[in-house]
Amino acid sequence: MANPRSRYEAVSRRAFLTRSLAIGAVVLIPGLACGGNNDSEALAAGATTSSAAAPTSAAAGPSSTATPTTATPTTATPTTAAPAATATPTTTTPTTATPPATAALASDTVAAPMSIQFSFTASGGGRVRNPYVAVWLEDASGAMVRTVALWFENGKGTRWLPDLRRWYQSAGTTMDQTIAGVSSATRAPGSYSVVWDGTTDSGAPVPAGSYFICIEAAREHGPYELIREAITLGSGPISMSLPDNGELTGASISPA
Repeated sequence: MANPRSRYEAVSRRAFLTRSLAIGAVVLIPGLACGGNNDSEALAAGATTSSAAAPTSAAAGPSSTATPTTATPTTATPTTAAPAATATPTTTTPTTATPPATAALASDTVAAPMSIQFSFTASGGGRVRNPYVAVWLEDASGAMVRTVALWFENGKGTRWLPDLRRWYQSAGTTMDQTIAGVSSATRAPGSYSVVWDGTTDSGAPVPAGSYFICIEAAREHGPYELIREAITLGSGPISMSLPDNGELTGASISPA
């Protein structure tokens, strides 16, 4: 029969070893690690070592409490955006549009109407017929600008109009329009005045420049006369005398 003490010691030893392994103290018990000869001594040494180690375990306790770090709040310096550069206002000089050619032309037109005066007489004896008379304006090239007056016998048609040689040639294709618009009956010898309004046959303003003022007279069984004098329009009102020619006398022009 086994020795009861030896069995007790063996059981106690195993239990102790198991406990020591659980708490990690096996290395602290030299007697058990080395397998000493005396179980009692081993137990006594284990108890002593265990008692000594306990305070260490207790002393370890919880780890030191870390000092909480209080983050210092950072106050962001507000950034004030620099105001955008103020653009220097640009003053736009208004552009004056160039007027159309017709407007430019109008500034150089004859503003004042013109009065044209003349007289005609009858020379020789016998029956004197009233002359055909034309008063008109030509440009520098001799083209018709405006017929101011045309006196002839409408009852006889245009048969004798070619006797007004200069006017007939100058009128050309505008003759029918002119006859319908300005013609009238012949006049007896005397002094007369007609007015030109400064426009063309079509009613357009006449530009400044060089022109000819013309007075023509022709009568049946009588003389033919023509006064054609150069004038400059656009430089202001004109007053001037025109030379006599045969039965046409006392001709002049002046502001109307």
